[in-house]
Amino acid sequence: MSVAFDKSAPAYGGVFSILAFLMKAKLLLLGTILFSACASLFPQKEMSYAIMLAEPHVIRFEGKGAAAGVMMSSSMGPMGIAIGVAIDEGIAKDIRGALDSVGCRVDKIAEISFEAISRNSGINVAPLPSPSADAVDILFQVDQVKFRTFPSARDLTLAEVAMTIDRGGVVYELASTSARDADDGVPLETVRTDGREACHLLQAEFTHLLDVWYQQQQK
Repeated sequence: MSVAFDKSAPAYGGVFSILAFLMKAKLLLLGTILFSACASLFPQKEMSYAIMLAEPHVIRFEGKGAAAGVMMSSSMGPMGIAIGVAIDEGIAKDIRGALDSVGCRVDKIAEISFEAISRNSGINVAPLPSPSADAVDILFQVDQVKFRTFPSARDLTLAEVAMTIDRGGVVYELASTSARDADDGVPLETVRTDGREACHLLQAEFTHLLDVWYQQQQK
């Protein structure tokens, strides 16, 4: 039995099929390469981590007192600076009390933020109670936590964090930048009295810094 072909019909269908197959193969190869690169940066095993606080239970505040201290120092000298420091410490005590009232702890916020970022990146992590650098894959040290008020009508306030990450002997230093948009802040009076709002600011800053670190690892 013979089969007749229409020789006048263009053979575009076959060409497009071949091109589509080659494109799919190229995308598959590219995806494999990218997956391998990510796997080499963060091996697909459960990574252990621990969190240390350089200054346990110390949360600082900087803003109203510092500005007042500078102004008073012109007439009162060192006493004016001391008064300004006392003002800021009083505000810091209020913020610490607000955080304590809702059970917001710096180490737990760091842990929650890191595990959330890890899940989003497809990395399995597990906390270890031991902070020994020899026993964990990633060791976090929270060096400083403070709230800062930026000049504004409502004394808008943001959280600032400085931390060190030791991953396999390679140390990374992360810190909040001062050049940030104060419009994302919360009025100081709210931060002093509402622990949930203060806790939200802390978690947002930890999440931001850890997300930046993960992105750096994947470059």
